[in-house]
Amino acid sequence: MGLFYIDEHASCSHYVSDKEHGFLLREFEQETSLEIERTSSNVILFVIKGELEIAYNEFSKRRVKAHQMIILPKSCHVYGTAFDNTKVVVFKFTEITHLCTKYSLQNLASHTQNITYKFRAQTIKKPVRKFLELLSHCLADGLNCKYYHELKADEVMILYRAYYTKEELAEFFYPILGLSIDFRSLVLSNYRDARTVEELAQKTGYSVSRFKRKFNEEFDESAYQWMQKQKAKHIKYKLSFETIDFATIIDEFGFSSPAHFSRFCKTQFGTTPSDYRKQLQEEVDKL
Repeated sequence: MGLFYIDEHASCSHYVSDKEHGFLLREFEQETSLEIERTSSNVILFVIKGELEIAYNEFSKRRVKAHQMIILPKSCHVYGTAFDNTKVVVFKFTEITHLCTKYSLQNLASHTQNITYKFRAQTIKKPVRKFLELLSHCLADGLNCKYYHELKADEVMILYRAYYTKEELAEFFYPILGLSIDFRSLVLSNYRDARTVEELAQKTGYSVSRFKRKFNEEFDESAYQWMQKQKAKHIKYKLSFETIDFATIIDEFGFSSPAHFSRFCKTQFGTTPSDYRKQLQEEVDKL
């Protein structure tokens, strides 16, 4: 059964046209390549059938099979491949801060001390699978009411709270957790548009001194060190493609000269750009 009065739904002011928030149903044919240069929101991928191979930033490709899910943080660079004809429910969000009215995502931060994050898929448990079955059907029919999406977002969070341990949730949501989720989200939204700590502080609305202090509390390292690491992750991805020349990378990441770029690579990767590109290619050839 399809939706009744589809034209009335589509013309409603509450019909979801903003594809950066809410749920989407996506189907990929076998061997389809996927790439997002920069995610504009946090993304959870629920694989309903088939299999994806997904990588982001510095994390190499991981297999995500049917009845598994994986989370991708805001502003990351994502790429991958569909191994089979694959169906995925995509959940995009930026503002969700609670699993339920009594338990915030921020509370999970206390369960992350012993976690070494490895970017691996989490099993979709049976109650969530049942939730996704009905959701997929409604999305396929075009049920895109804003309030329906908001209710479904609340529902899936309550299901997480009810059917997953705090340790499982802490590992799954690890990339977006912190002492202050709002501050972390601000940083993740803006760091790729800033080349200095001062620029990032300005973009997030903080004085430089307060930003540095808050950053240290949240990320447990200096803003400068963290930004250098993020820069290295994105450069590593670019270097893995032989078709992207050094001049393009130098210009994109604001290096003043080839020598400046070479010094950065020696500091971050322990070798020159040319040698590091060879190492990356050798790693790919071994796969």
